[in-house]
Amino acid sequence: GCSSLAGTLSLPESLEEIEGGCFGGCSMLKGTLTLPSKLKKIPSQCFFACNFSGDLIIPEGVVEIGDWAFCEAGQFKSLSLPNSLKALGNKSFQYCGIQGELIIPSQIQSIPEKCFDGNQFTSIIFAENSELVQIGQDAFNDNRRLSEPVILPDGVITIGASAFYYCKNLSEVKIPEGVKTIGKYAFYNCAGIEKVVIPTTVKSIG
Repeated sequence: GCSSLAGTLSLPESLEEIEGGCFGGCSMLKGTLTLPSKLKKIPSQCFFACNFSGDLIIPEGVVEIGDWAFCEAGQFKSLSLPNSLKALGNKSFQYCGIQGELIIPSQIQSIPEKCFDGNQFTSIIFAENSELVQIGQDAFNDNRRLSEPVILPDGVITIGASAFYYCKNLSEVKIPEGVKTIGKYAFYNCAGIEKVVIPTTVKSIG
């Protein structure tokens, strides 16, 4: 990576496209990252292993965030995802230290493997009319500050292995009728949960 590139990163508002891995490994880049409003896609490893802080706002109009796009990209105070977002990648926001409330936009159908792993969210909310079908392996693993009840959308069919692994302060999770598969260790060490109701539609528990 560009380990000698230091300071803040200023991207022009006219920018429409960034290549994959463009700033990956630029560990000396810091400060608040402001993304141009004309972006449609944030590609794989675009900001991997940078050192940003502040609020991370993904602009309205972005439809896809690639694998590892912001993985280990700093310690963000918050994350705002746009209503336009349709696809997330594996490890898109892994180990970003993101705090506060996470709202998953309605057009997201799958939360991939380790997408939000190792953050500090206190609540996870799924937008109204959510199209979510699948929660991948380790999707919300190790979010130890997650304490507010998580209400999964009605369309969810699969909850992957270790999806909420070690969310030790999670107080409640509501699993909707329609879920067919709950993976191994999906709620392992979620010590704060007092009660879980397994839907009658579930065919397999790992």
